[in-house]
Amino acid sequence: DGRLYVLVSRQQPGSFNEVYLAALAPETGKVFWSRHIASSSASAYQQAGDASGETVIPAGQRVIVTDGMGVIAAISSLDGSIEWARMFASDLQPVRGRRAMFAPVQQSDVSPPRHVAAVLCDAGLIVPVTWRQDDHGAMRVDPASGQVLNETLPAAGDNIMATASLAGDLLTLDAEQGLTRLDGRTLKVVWRQPVADVDVGAQLDAAGSLIVVATEKQLQLRDAATGEIKQTQPLASPARLHLTPGQLVLTQGETISSFMAWDLALQRLARQMQQQPHNPDPGLALARMGWNERKDDHMFAGLDHALDAANDAVLRDDDAVQQQVF
Repeated sequence: DGRLYVLVSRQQPGSFNEVYLAALAPETGKVFWSRHIASSSASAYQQAGDASGETVIPAGQRVIVTDGMGVIAAISSLDGSIEWARMFASDLQPVRGRRAMFAPVQQSDVSPPRHVAAVLCDAGLIVPVTWRQDDHGAMRVDPASGQVLNETLPAAGDNIMATASLAGDLLTLDAEQGLTRLDGRTLKVVWRQPVADVDVGAQLDAAGSLIVVATEKQLQLRDAATGEIKQTQPLASPARLHLTPGQLVLTQGETISSFMAWDLALQRLARQMQQQPHNPDPGLALARMGWNERKDDHMFAGLDHALDAANDAVLRDDDAVQQQVF
């Protein structure tokens, strides 16, 4: 809907945690509305861990939020009012009012925190169960009402580390069962492929005909139709993924990298060089691409653009651009 949704967690004096959701204009940062989602004591937060991870899912005129403190809620995207809210504990309890307080749960019922996001598919909202040692897997929730439709989804796996959706279908990455694609309406297995080294922190994303898996040691590009591996790349450190049609953004620590289909990247950089003749960045990016892909003509074209920008910077006495190109 053209808005940027930000989930904010802050600790109040006395070890009190609060979570807010805000809707902003991405161009200006103007806040349309903000809503207090939940509050809890630090002891409850530390014991309950991250429930199903912090998730913000725009869904038409509502936004589905799991706050990482045990609460799932549907917020109106129009005015920020809470349509419904439920609390993760031994079961899903309805939350009355606009605030949710949950008491500490028994330590024996809690497993170590895992960040596993909820995901929306054709069958509804799929919420991984990560907060109890004796009850893993996932449950299905009606996004319109918050009603629990299925307490368990055996086909999704018992030790889910990551989830994603693709064309309405559900994707799960499980420590034992590997990568599974389930039909979005029936939740029956379409295909299942083994994946090695799946542990806490594994990442999964999908777009178009591509599925990307990041394990502790490897980045895998897989065919969405079959789940088979198309390409792999070693990973030196844990990574987070963001995949859109034609582009993969990978963050590792303080480093962010972008991978894009060659034709699409070339088209975008050519347009940027034409529109920004005094900016060396598009030319330097094209030069790096040409070098990596052994395409000398494109490498030199990028360098020519960057050097032209540097020459222009000399005339304008712009030391910053000159140093950047150097």
